[in-house]
Amino acid sequence: MSLGWRFSSNSHLTDVGVVHRAGQPLFFVTSLGRSVYALTADGELLWQAKTLGPAYALALVDQDPQLPSGALAIGDDAGHVTLFDTQGRRLWRFELGSRVTALASDWQAGVLAGGWDERLTLLRPDGASVPL
Repeated sequence: MSLGWRFSSNSHLTDVGVVHRAGQPLFFVTSLGRSVYALTADGELLWQAKTLGPAYALALVDQDPQLPSGALAIGDDAGHVTLFDTQGRRLWRFELGSRVTALASDWQAGVLAGGWDERLTLLRPDGASVPL
């Protein structure tokens, strides 16, 4: 299978997520270049947002009723989890304090974040942490 196009970010790509909107795929890609990209089904850049550090992890958040079009959580090397809407607007940022290398979404209506501190942190849809 081939997409029929290539995307160059000028940095290593680290994670990718796909959602379908209006019957078309929308690709989200993170990179070590401190960026997250949104691409159309044709590989055209819709938007690019910067992160505070190289971005390692991405999780799609689709089940929050306050975000009907969905959102994406990005974990970065600077120790932050940032939530963007699918238009590229930053909704919130949480400082985890350790490189974020793993994210999972929609667990108890939040984002589960893990990193080099060997802990899991549950973040609510509003960006506040919940003790586990």
